[in-house]
Amino acid sequence: MDSFENTLHAARAQNADALGQLMEDAAIFCWRVLARFDTLAQATREDLAHEVVVVMLDRGLANFKGNTEVQWKAYLKQAAINQALSLMRKDHSDVPEFWSLEDEVTPASTVEEHQAYEKLVDCVSELPADEHEIFWMRLREVSYEDMVIQLGIAQGTIASKYHRAQNKVKHCMEEVGFA
Repeated sequence: MDSFENTLHAARAQNADALGQLMEDAAIFCWRVLARFDTLAQATREDLAHEVVVVMLDRGLANFKGNTEVQWKAYLKQAAINQALSLMRKDHSDVPEFWSLEDEVTPASTVEEHQAYEKLVDCVSELPADEHEIFWMRLREVSYEDMVIQLGIAQGTIASKYHRAQNKVKHCMEEVGFA
């Protein structure tokens, strides 16, 4: 079994670390898929990516029948597109033309996604410990209210630290060529 298959197997067995890793990768991949929906605001695209991850945690992983990374990414991509289309139809927005799944999920794109994730991890590791923790908690959809309880920090402070962390990570990713 390759690394992805091991992670997938462990996530299906409810291993928290594997599940967290799989969902972090899923969030990054969905953000990139949703970037194609340039008529949607960036914040909306980010929210949609988070919604896809929540769906994957809730029932998507259980419904996923594949075993390979390419199958997983095709599954995620379709879920992200469906979330965006659903929102756009509900808001009566223009629906863009789409590209085929085969055009997007290639060995080269898989390598690029992995490299982007590695760079993201590197950038996040440069954050101060409190910002690092808050950044990953938000990626995992931990609510501000739960973070206040867990961290014992005021919600405004958490929001401020998260915003600073986002800006630092964005700047770092731009510096290494992943914008």
